[in-house]
Amino acid sequence: MNGTQPIREITATELKQRIDNGDDLQIVDVREDKAFTAKGSKFRHLVRVEVHLRNGKIMERTVEAGRGNEHNFASEADVVEKFEKLAGHVLPRTKVEQLRDAMLSLEKLQDAATLPELMALA
Repeated sequence: MNGTQPIREITATELKQRIDNGDDLQIVDVREDKAFTAKGSKFRHLVRVEVHLRNGKIMERTVEAGRGNEHNFASEADVVEKFEKLAGHVLPRTKVEQLRDAMLSLEKLQDAATLPELMALA
């Protein structure tokens, strides 16, 4: 990898803290890679990210399809975790859990009217 390190995934909270602290972050520069473009439309999701830190360290990662893309589906656990995190901002924990369970077993749901009831804020 030419002296580079793989990019470690960080949480949005950690990224915000690093930005707030001014830690090792620089300006983003987006460029087309002609070699990727030449591969054609089947590789339209191919992306390479290279991060240059102020301390001289370079981290890079290349992926053919981002997480959640049709060619790289997110796992059920990832989807559930994201749902719980987002729904938890507006619904009580018990409703989040009930709605999650209902969605994960739709084929067993007796009445679809249950879903909007579980999504109601009141």
